[in-house]
Amino acid sequence: MSLVGTRPILQDELLKYELHHRARIAIKPGITGMWQVSGRSDITDFEEVVRLDTEYISNGLFNP
Repeated sequence: MSLVGTRPILQDELLKYELHHRARIAIKPGITGMWQVSGRSDITDFEEVVRLDTEYISNGLFNP
């Protein structure tokens, strides 16, 4: 686990993921991520969570 990355997911959550959701788990999980620092409690739409995490990954802002 790294400091920054997507939060770890549970196995039953993975079963509910659509293909484009899986991009957010392409990096090592972390303690915090873009969703958490972008207004965690205010962001309730999972698609927005996925967008923030994949944007973070795409921009190479994570520390592998």
